[in-house]
Amino acid sequence: MRQKILVYTIVFALLTYIIGSCANTSTPPMGGPKDTIPPVLLEVIPNSGATGVSLKGATIELKFNEYIQRPKDPREISFSPPLEKNVVIKMRGKSLIISSEAPLDSLTTYTLSFGNSIVDNNEGNKLPPYTFIFSTGSHIDSMLCSGYVLDASTHMPQHNIKVALYKDHSDSVIYNSLPSAIAKTDSAGYFVIRNIPAKEYLAFALSDENGNNKYDPDNEKIAFLDTLIFPAKVLRETMPELRPYDKKDTTLESRRPADFTMYLFKEDPFVQYVKENKRTEQRRVSIVFGAPQVQLLSASFEGIDSTAVLKEFNLKRDSLSLWITDAVATLPDTLKLSLTYYKSDSLRQLSPATEELKLVHRGQNDSTSLKPMSVLIKSDPVTIDTEGFTITLPAPLSTIIRDSINIESSDVRKNITKIPFEIVKDTTSYLRYRIIPGTKLDTGSEYTLNIPDSAFVSIYGTYNLAASSKIDLPTNEKLSRIVMNISAGIEGSVFIDLMDGKRQKIHRTYYISGESDNKLEFPYLAAGDYIIRVSHDRNQNGYIDTGNIREKSQPEKVAIYTLANGKDIITLTEGKEIEQSMDLKELFK
Repeated sequence: MRQKILVYTIVFALLTYIIGSCANTSTPPMGGPKDTIPPVLLEVIPNSGATGVSLKGATIELKFNEYIQRPKDPREISFSPPLEKNVVIKMRGKSLIISSEAPLDSLTTYTLSFGNSIVDNNEGNKLPPYTFIFSTGSHIDSMLCSGYVLDASTHMPQHNIKVALYKDHSDSVIYNSLPSAIAKTDSAGYFVIRNIPAKEYLAFALSDENGNNKYDPDNEKIAFLDTLIFPAKVLRETMPELRPYDKKDTTLESRRPADFTMYLFKEDPFVQYVKENKRTEQRRVSIVFGAPQVQLLSASFEGIDSTAVLKEFNLKRDSLSLWITDAVATLPDTLKLSLTYYKSDSLRQLSPATEELKLVHRGQNDSTSLKPMSVLIKSDPVTIDTEGFTITLPAPLSTIIRDSINIESSDVRKNITKIPFEIVKDTTSYLRYRIIPGTKLDTGSEYTLNIPDSAFVSIYGTYNLAASSKIDLPTNEKLSRIVMNISAGIEGSVFIDLMDGKRQKIHRTYYISGESDNKLEFPYLAAGDYIIRVSHDRNQNGYIDTGNIREKSQPEKVAIYTLANGKDIITLTEGKEIEQSMDLKELFK
């Protein structure tokens, strides 16, 4: 009996397994190696390299050994020279069909670049970058040029940027015309423009946010070369420029043959107008202009003496603050401001214009004239020796009672000493000051800034409330230090920034003369990777000027300090101190 039950049990289990296996037809068999092989291109119709293609348009069919996914974005597949309309993409079985609706130019070699847009249907394996070439003339053009596009400020590679060449050398070509040839940068900022005729070209790079292959300065970045280029390389398929590179091999990525390097920047706006105006407080007005370096001729309030108005521009002169210094006068709910400045006309030419602005008080608290002032203090142990304590006030000052302010140091034995200091007004704001220690600070000591009541008097006669701030200088033996010996030899000034290895965070900045030698210290550094960026403020206006296409001016130069081993990364281990030398003249030669 037990044997029969055992047999029935085994038979029932087998039937259950078989029925379940048959019913679950959608579940793939388990196990087996994962498919990692990209699609294989079996045939292209017409063959790559075809000549005499009709000017009415082109249709190319790519046949593969397996089903592929439809490219998600038609812009991933690009023509050079670019067309007025995007390509039409169709799928037919295992074939990808690309059609151009726009007419083609005569006697022109076209390249159709697919990039990494072709992937198989199941595992997403990518076909290596593929380019199809054809000509509407009797031959295929065979010249080539290559290079890099880097960010002008950080020198980081710029991905998916279009590099455009123009046979037309007129100033307006980047705004109004399609390029004569174009290519996109890869993740290393590298590009290759291939199958072009041997002619002189203007060269630009643009971020092309809207994909129209023209430059739109309001929201796009650009780069350009100062001189015309003439491609001198004859294309061969075995050239290192065309060889696929492993993206993980960053050293090899940055050493591919390059004919030139372009530095991408965002232009300052150049259409001048009053972009924004508001009455931020009862006695304060803010005006924001459309472009920097506004030429202001006059600014006057109706019914208010001009001597009772304090004016302040920001560093780039695209923002103006106006303070009415009379704290006693009763102001109307609506202030009338007459503003005369050089404004852009319909042709974008500057000419004097007067605007009458009405500025309404919305009932905000009149903190600048009625309330005691709160003082905001910021400090950082890493930069206290050079930047000091930064204080921010709610209103401009008329008086500072310096003797009432003090900085006290407390050593490990709790000995209290008052140390010298200087008060420096921020060059960009009436509301900020820096209080900088006037002596060398000791690690392990504690430093306290004390600001008593009434040390500051505002233009409205109000006084500050007491405030203090305390910092401890680190003594951690694991912290490291970099010392830089700077050899001068260039005009103007330089910003020297210590940044993290990814060039995203600035740890410390020095602003020094390019004409005098210096010894700079970067203390209290954790173990990790760092770089040193040097920016040349040639005109000494306090910031790094961006480029200007209309004036054909490049951004002020930025360089990344390179070690003797050719690398720009400074790797610090715990408790390490390194000393390096930098020659500014050599760096910016």
